Amino acid sequence: MNSSTGHARAWWPGVRRRTVGAPPRRGGAAFASLGLAAFLALCGGSAAWAVKIGVLTDMSGVIGDAAGQGSVVAAELAVEDMGGPVLGKPVEIVSADHQFKPDLAATITRRWFDVEGVDAVADLTVSPIALAAQQIGRDKNKIILIAGSGTQALFGTNCTSTSFVWMFDTALQTRAAVQAAAEPGAKWFLISPAYTYGIEMETLMRKQIEAQGGTVIGATRMPVGTMDYGSVITSAQASGATYIGFAQAGHDAIRLVQQAHDFGVARGGQKLVAQFLFITDVNSMDRKAVDDLLIPTPFYWNTNDATRAFSKRFFERMKRPPTLIQAGVYSSVLHYLKAVKAAGTVDATAVAAAMRAMRVNDATIVDGLIREDGRLMRDMYLMRIKPAEKVKVAWDYFEVVKAIPLDPAQRSTSNPACTRH
Repeated sequence: MNSSTGHARAWWPGVRRRTVGAPPRRGGAAFASLGLAAFLALCGGSAAWAVKIGVLTDMSGVIGDAAGQGSVVAAELAVEDMGGPVLGKPVEIVSADHQFKPDLAATITRRWFDVEGVDAVADLTVSPIALAAQQIGRDKNKIILIAGSGTQALFGTNCTSTSFVWMFDTALQTRAAVQAAAEPGAKWFLISPAYTYGIEMETLMRKQIEAQGGTVIGATRMPVGTMDYGSVITSAQASGATYIGFAQAGHDAIRLVQQAHDFGVARGGQKLVAQFLFITDVNSMDRKAVDDLLIPTPFYWNTNDATRAFSKRFFERMKRPPTLIQAGVYSSVLHYLKAVKAAGTVDATAVAAAMRAMRVNDATIVDGLIREDGRLMRDMYLMRIKPAEKVKVAWDYFEVVKAIPLDPAQRSTSNPACTRH
């Protein structure tokens, strides 16, 4: 998506979609020039005629398969499910590739709010991107719908009254990952991505492991996009750890798991525990490398009739089922539009209040509660990857080991670090 001009087409009654690319990789500073801003305004940048939602996602990086164009499709499906115009206006979806650059994400978000009249931004894969957009949403009084990041700062120290964390967070992911081992006193080696989310996951994994009487005997952090995990895998094997926990996702997870298999981690009696993994990752891996791998997740496409029906519609357009991020984009955009209708306005303060007042009900969740800090509370599942011979339906790689319900107190008690409601 290298075009900054985009294109428009009518594709559903009452809905228009215009895909807007990120600025060219060269000369990105020119993107924010006054001349281009004026040009965009003349071309219809003011979107008072429409309710406008931006999907800011990873189109070309390590999480592109798990978010990317699939997130745009998920937003389109949410608009379809509203059944037509909202407040008498069409709904327009725009999208852009943040290229894993927080500065670029901030530039796109500001342009969307200031020039193009975008009312809400969704997806926001990885924490630096989400945090950058969240701050701008706070300054501009706009809605931020975060499906692709889960650092606790988003609903803690950086929380805002108009931002929402939809699918997962580091505390729930690490709790579920350690529960997957179910072995008090175990020894662990942790491998984490070297950015905010990964560092936080490592810290929380340590706390969860120690609370169960276990020990972290080694840990390392690797940059996003690492190609060779050989040295860290060798260190983990030599450490004597029973469990090797990792928080990588997307292409990074694919490489790490495959290389761990090639280095004989399982043959040596050690077990990999994923803190995070997408179904698109599993589809790209050697099946022998992932047999019996345990994964915590808030969503799986083949859980019940509702998830299957939604996933069938998604599959018809993307030729694969939705990931948890894409499901989160669908759910958050749909709930946002319901709140706009209920509030009778796109004013972010009024819409945010309506979002909190209504329970979240759609194909991905039943009776979800949004806390005052903006976190949508939902149960988790512990999944196991099926052996290849047990996979009878395409893409049906997971089976439920158990549901991991939230502590009832967590459902309604906001993060104490959130003081800016």
